[in-house]
Amino acid sequence: MAGIHSFFDLLRTEGGAVWLQQRHIRLFTPRKLQTEETAQFIRDNKDAIITWLQAGNIDSKEAFFDAVSPRSKPQSGKRGDFQLVKPYHSRRNGHKPYLVFIHPGHGSWDLYQPLADMLADDFNCIGIDNYNLYHTEKIYSLQELSSFYLSALTDKNWLKDPVNLLGWSLGGHIALEMAATLEKLGFRHINIFLLDTFLPSPPIKYKRSSMHELEAMEIDEMAAAADTDEERMEATLAAEYLLASIPVSRYLKYSNLILFRATLMHVSPLLTEANSRKRRKLPDNHIEEAAASVLVIDLDCDHYNILDTRGELIAEYILSFE
Repeated sequence: MAGIHSFFDLLRTEGGAVWLQQRHIRLFTPRKLQTEETAQFIRDNKDAIITWLQAGNIDSKEAFFDAVSPRSKPQSGKRGDFQLVKPYHSRRNGHKPYLVFIHPGHGSWDLYQPLADMLADDFNCIGIDNYNLYHTEKIYSLQELSSFYLSALTDKNWLKDPVNLLGWSLGGHIALEMAATLEKLGFRHINIFLLDTFLPSPPIKYKRSSMHELEAMEIDEMAAAADTDEERMEATLAAEYLLASIPVSRYLKYSNLILFRATLMHVSPLLTEANSRKRRKLPDNHIEEAAASVLVIDLDCDHYNILDTRGELIAEYILSFE
């Protein structure tokens, strides 16, 4: 069995099902699949399976049969051979901890390559590419996007305890939501390295508004009509701005956060100059209101050159926290 996607597909094909009942995996299998191999697969991939079932609210056989297979995430508008998660280096050491880099809001996974190279001796460095950048049909839910990314990692068996996540800007925002999901699943050893990430507000019970849905529809129309790279990027930035407006769904009690905060002002294309100045006055970019444990490290750089000018220093700090 290659992964949980293949396992789910096989179950459906054979008329079987898997679901969650009071946080326990329940399995209905035809005789053909009642084997030790199946039982061992469930034991080896328990966390990955729970992540998918919980994300999809699959709490019965009927819900499993009705659910869309994880493999069939919309791929419309895909350009080239898109691979969501991938290692920065071909050789990995099973004794090293994994460090997962989540793409920033304005780019892809490869922006972290120099930083990953500096950390390669101590970590298995894994990148998550920007789904919305390469697809016409965007994901506008922060929880849905983070669960999608977590499932891709668990399917590759690249989500290990302790969990180490790193994100620049929106990538850090997504990393925090991934940690919220992991804490809910019972993970207690999570380290998050944030490169000048901002949060919109303290974590609250968030519910999509009709305005959010209207904006999402408008962006979908913009993306569908885009003919040039510039127009496609404009639609992607709009989608990411919408994601950035969503607070983290849960207060993080067990995650350790290290915020590398850029202290020099640089006006973001997603912010007005006034808002940018206001944000620079925040001592912790609102991160402290999202978690119990936050260490802020001020860096003499701006938001957009933090990797280019302070990459070596960031790597040194990360290695010191290991």
